[in-house]
Amino acid sequence: ILLQTIMFLTSLKSPTTLNTLKISARCFTQSTGPFTSVRQKFRLWSRNGSLEFFLGGSLLTIITLDRILQYQQHQSRQHIKDQLQVEANIPSTYDLQELQDWLHRPVLFQCRIRKLAQNLDGTKCLKDVSIGEVVHVIEEKVGPGDMYNLCKTLDRNGKPISVGWFPTMYLEKI
Repeated sequence: ILLQTIMFLTSLKSPTTLNTLKISARCFTQSTGPFTSVRQKFRLWSRNGSLEFFLGGSLLTIITLDRILQYQQHQSRQHIKDQLQVEANIPSTYDLQELQDWLHRPVLFQCRIRKLAQNLDGTKCLKDVSIGEVVHVIEEKVGPGDMYNLCKTLDRNGKPISVGWFPTMYLEKI
């Protein structure tokens, strides 16, 4: 359309028409203003793919940094978790003295285990027992709500194997 307009105006051969034509053509072909160099650089970058490489590289850098930070955070959390687990498994000197005291207490009576509790995993709970096993009660009504008996298990020679609380509702007196 621009070319047709130019052809039409040149056929008129008027000097004012030719000057108008030059100004109009310059407005369509050149951009004026302070952003001329930025626009030209942008066009050049978009033609040769530099803009895409820059954006792709930036995105890849951001994703890599994010993954590194996630890995460091995971390692830090795992380290704290391991430390807490080690500290929870180390009995204090008070616990060791209490355990020695429990092992040497006299037996009050014996009970048979009727049922195993699903969530007995505390530090003072009796562990490694099975249904039908005989335990020796050394103290009654201990723990929260007096709902537990302090029991110990003995081997065939009468030596204590383990000691801890066990719920009274799961024990049957022999």
